[in-house]
Amino acid sequence: MEILGSVLDIDPIFFESHIGHYDCSKDPMFEAEGDSVQKFLTCHYPRAVTLEGVQGYSESKKYVRKLNVGRSTLLLHSKPEGTFNTLIQHHCSVWVKYYEGGGWLALVLVDPPVLNGLRLIPDRGPVCPITTSGRRLFRGGYEDITGTDLPNEESGPPGLPNEGDCSSCPPRDGLFDDLIYYWKNRLAPSFNFTKPPMKSLAYYPVQIALAEWTNSHIAMVLFLQHYDSALIKRAFREKSIKVKKNLDNSARPPKQPESSVSTLTALRRWFISPVRNPPPQTQKKTTQSRESSEEKTLRLIRSDPMFQNFMTLRTWVMPIITQNNQDSEYLRLRIVAPPLILDSYDTVINSLTQFASALETILPWGKEFADALTNTIIEFQREHKYIYPEDLV
Repeated sequence: MEILGSVLDIDPIFFESHIGHYDCSKDPMFEAEGDSVQKFLTCHYPRAVTLEGVQGYSESKKYVRKLNVGRSTLLLHSKPEGTFNTLIQHHCSVWVKYYEGGGWLALVLVDPPVLNGLRLIPDRGPVCPITTSGRRLFRGGYEDITGTDLPNEESGPPGLPNEGDCSSCPPRDGLFDDLIYYWKNRLAPSFNFTKPPMKSLAYYPVQIALAEWTNSHIAMVLFLQHYDSALIKRAFREKSIKVKKNLDNSARPPKQPESSVSTLTALRRWFISPVRNPPPQTQKKTTQSRESSEEKTLRLIRSDPMFQNFMTLRTWVMPIITQNNQDSEYLRLRIVAPPLILDSYDTVINSLTQFASALETILPWGKEFADALTNTIIEFQREHKYIYPEDLV
């Protein structure tokens, strides 16, 4: 990487944004501003893979994909037992440099294919990789983006394949082969051979990233549906125990959660709700107070692996879901893409917000639990200043 950057005189920030040191990109889709001769864009997105016959998985651990750089993963329980729909983060970075005397050079960095040689290990502690009996792309991979009507473009110079390829669909296993497939089938909108704009070079990477988000959204929804009834039953059972212990309310049986309340609708409110400031710290007392039953319950819920998954989902999605119209307009200004991509981007945002929520519809004391954890949630801000848990310790 150092040699490549030195030879091509590439801005080190380009490599830093591609490597990524957090679960989420600080700026999921970013182009260097100004009239610089160098421009680059980085997309962070999940690719959904179904793992079968999983062995060695522990709910108390977080897992990463073993590469020369770590890529976060999220294993979501599915059916039958031992099956997981796994979201594996991928990065794609596009760089282009225009020379003063004419000509240009573009570089695209992608992650390797996900099925061949996939190795998932704990992010900390002893290296105990997960083993599987089989793996496949979730739902066969993302939907072919050529299913949408691409703008008609003028044909390129003779001899360049842009009239279609013999392959009927993209491989979908790795972005490298997918980009070759789409570029062989049709040149990207606004592309010209003299000085191609960044929006044309980034067109297919961004389109594929959006399609991957849409496919991963389905995996997330199935995960929530898989646990929906179990979580509500557990909430009802725990609420029943609490009421029985309360003599004043012993004559009033707990109300069964209404089936009409959609867990996904509730999750929507939780995901897009603004992050509150941490409550002010009270003065320390000379004597240590005894932990109440409610506080003990909250502490136990915090350690629930299920809610660790929910928190991870939120931190993955939050940089892409906006909280108000101003944020939406701000993201529009940051996206270097033709209107077709903007429309797709809005579709993904609307789709993701459908499964965001407040926890009180799933478990008792969920609202208090969410409030107690506000200082561990990454907040979207227009100035692109993110609050990370380690910064709040």
